[in-house]
Amino acid sequence: MKKIKVFAPATIANVGPGYDILGLALEGVGEHLDMEFLDSEEIIIDPIPDYPDLPLSPDENIAGIVANAMLNSLGRRQGLSIKIQKTVKPGSGLGSSGCTAAATAFALNELLDQVFTPLELVEFAMLGEKATSGKAHADNVAASLMGGFCIIKSYHPLEILNIPFPKDLQIVVAHPQIEVKTADSKKILKKEMSLSDVITQMGNIATLISGLTTSNFDWIKSGMNDLIAEPIRS
Repeated sequence: MKKIKVFAPATIANVGPGYDILGLALEGVGEHLDMEFLDSEEIIIDPIPDYPDLPLSPDENIAGIVANAMLNSLGRRQGLSIKIQKTVKPGSGLGSSGCTAAATAFALNELLDQVFTPLELVEFAMLGEKATSGKAHADNVAASLMGGFCIIKSYHPLEILNIPFPKDLQIVVAHPQIEVKTADSKKILKKEMSLSDVITQMGNIATLISGLTTSNFDWIKSGMNDLIAEPIRS
């Protein structure tokens, strides 16, 4: 196989109290990416429709960064043609950069005959997130690559869990049509929390996850409160 077209779902990360550890994939919205092997050693990223300001250099574009990291890890020089259909607006809070990173990692792994494990794909995709936000967080890319509701149990080593999601629970996304860069939204957060807030936050996370796994909507509602990001970012 020398070419492939893939779809990566949009995601919601930092779900409730799960800052950088809880993420979920959305059905029906996301990004398409076309990738093809070239006979040259150059990675060519086509202009992205409706987003002329996004960089096309493989050293600056998320897709190029992820693809280069994967190929370099194999000691392989391989030309690529990459076409991105970006239907998730950057800065929208729906994991736009994560979509591109996840789609790139998945597509290239398929062209390489699946030489990387799912966890390794998440780690490569995290490099794309680091390029845009300054931090290699996994909650968006893990959900986009693995689907469903993901828990990032650990970053070192990387451990990801998928848990059941209630069949009757629907998600409504409301967007105020403003752009907030992930890097900027992370900079304003506090670096420390009081012990009492940590205890409350852990209780909220436990309640939310318990509610999701048992389809208890009252617990889900009760566990959605966050003390880390929402009070500051709102």
